[in-house]
Amino acid sequence: MSGQWRWSLYGAHLNLAGTAFADSPLLDSEHGFNLGASIAWMFWKSERTVAPKNTSPGGEFDMPLLLGF
Repeated sequence: MSGQWRWSLYGAHLNLAGTAFADSPLLDSEHGFNLGASIAWMFWKSERTVAPKNTSPGGEFDMPLLLGF
């Protein structure tokens, strides 16, 4: 997907073991796991856009964080 389409995936793990309320009768599990996905279509984009500028004093954001991936 490219152009007007955007997508994302996410996951999260919740660990409630050792919390103050772990022995509560309202809590049926100490662990939880969530997965999700989203797809969006950009139906309009302005013809005038502003190029982002690097506001970092050392310029450390000039390069991508994960190189080669």
